[in-house]
Amino acid sequence: MVDRQHRPGAKTGSGGPASSQDANIEHRERLRKLALETIDIKKDPYFMTNHLVIKIGRPGYKILKSIDPLSGIMSAYEQKVETPDKQYQYVVFAAEPYENIAFKIPNIEIDQAEGRFYSEWNRDKHIFTLHLTFVTERVYNRQQGPMQKIQQNQYK
Repeated sequence: MVDRQHRPGAKTGSGGPASSQDANIEHRERLRKLALETIDIKKDPYFMTNHLVIKIGRPGYKILKSIDPLSGIMSAYEQKVETPDKQYQYVVFAAEPYENIAFKIPNIEIDQAEGRFYSEWNRDKHIFTLHLTFVTERVYNRQQGPMQKIQQNQYK
C-alpha cells in the first residue's frame, strides 16, 4: 500500500495527493490481485445462466478455392524468354496455381470496342475463352455499301 499520510501540501489525516508513480504502482497491484483471483462460475451463487449462454457447437463453414483466370496484352519488349521482335505482341493468361502462358500474335492494334473484345470463364467446364479482333484499314460501312478505306487516325 502507498503511504498517503505524510505528504507535503496535504492536510493532516486527508491522505494527500498521490503522484503518478504512486498511482501506477497501486494500479499494477490491483491488476495483480485480480489476476491471482480465480472465480469458478459454476460455484458462484451470484452468476445465473440462462438460455442465452448455452453453447450449441461450432458453426459450419466451407473453404473454397476459386481460380479466376486473368488475361492481358504484353509487348515483345516486356518479355525475357525470346529476343524482342517488334512485329509481334503476346496475349498472356494467368491463373493462380498454374504457370502463366503466352501466345504470340501479330503486333496490330486490337479493337477494344464493345462486343469486339471480351472474355468468358465457364466455371463448370473450366474453360476460359478470350475473343479479340484486330483493327484493319478497311471497315464495312452499312450505309454506303461496299468496303470503304478509312484512315487509321480516325480510330485514335
